[in-house]
Amino acid sequence: MKAMKYIITISIYLAASCFLFAQDSTNADFDFYYGQWEVQNKRQMEDGSWVEFSAWVEATKTLHGYGNVDVFKATINGKPFEGMSVRMFDPVSKTWQIRWYDTEQIVLDPMPSTGQFENKEGKFYKTITSPNGRKVKVRFHWSNIRKDSFHWEASWSVDDETWTPTWIMDFKRIK
Repeated sequence: MKAMKYIITISIYLAASCFLFAQDSTNADFDFYYGQWEVQNKRQMEDGSWVEFSAWVEATKTLHGYGNVDVFKATINGKPFEGMSVRMFDPVSKTWQIRWYDTEQIVLDPMPSTGQFENKEGKFYKTITSPNGRKVKVRFHWSNIRKDSFHWEASWSVDDETWTPTWIMDFKRIK
């Protein structure tokens, strides 16, 4: 009897596991992104000024598509800059968690942005506290996605209706 309960328990566990992984086992949300890109950037600096610069990005799939990593390299105002994103997909909620790290602030990002793709656009959000203690919502928006190009924009809002851009990127595929 114990053996039968054990076999039934294992069977249920395996069936549930297979169901979860079969739902999105080849998750394709970021498939357009994998490869190398030339990126034209317009970024707002801490003093409020805007700087334009070129960058190079390489994005790779990992963990059978449940994760991906990109590396971003540029020179901003004459200084080398490097960043990277780490993304993980949750097959239960069907959302992504994204963390960003860069050479300006090498710290663990305690709160990832989360979101998903709908109608060929990705929107990912997180709430931060500004230096003056105000809660600010940050949005990362992927749009105009084509085989060899797409647009990305980071912006902030205090009312969830009006969004102010802080970093704009236009990607062109290298390979």
